[in-house]
This record gives sequence, C-alpha cells and structure tokens, in this order.
Amino acid sequence: MSPSCPLSASKFANPAKDYKTTYIKTVTKEVYDKINKRFESEYGISFDQALHFKTPGINVQLKENRMVKKAEARKTARKYRQKIQDEWQISQM
Repeated sequence: MSPSCPLSASKFANPAKDYKTTYIKTVTKEVYDKINKRFESEYGISFDQALHFKTPGINVQLKENRMVKKAEARKTARKYRQKIQDEWQISQM
C-alpha cells in the first residue's frame, strides 16, 4: 500500500487501536468504486458481477433487492401458515 493510503499496514500493526466500522466501510467503498469504475470501462461488466459469475469458486454473492427478499418472506410465511392449517384440519377430524 502506498504511504498516502489511510489504511496503511503500520496502522493495522497496532491491535490496540480500534477503527470505527463506518470508517472501514467508507474506505472499502472508495477502493471498490475506483476498481469497479476502471474494470467496468475496460471489460464492460461490473466488478462484483465478474467475481460472482466468472469465478464461482470464491463464493461472492450478489445482494438481492428488497422486493425479492419481501416476496420470499411472504412465500415462506404462506407455506408455514398453510402447513399449520392443514395440521389443524387433520387433528380436528
């Protein structure tokens, strides 16, 4: 890493120093944005998609959007509710 980088190796050498999660997230996001911008301009695909689809061995997962997560949660709840109702009907007989 270059000396101008805020997360130089010398800072991580001191385990007593605690970095805030927001700071680490901010720096990581900045690094990813720089890599992704260049990668996308050269190869025509975003960096996370390339990691996910082109190299499946490293197990990078794409984040699902909120609507898909909500739909899956509703579907799971529906299945559970139907299972309980079926069990009640069987036990009432």
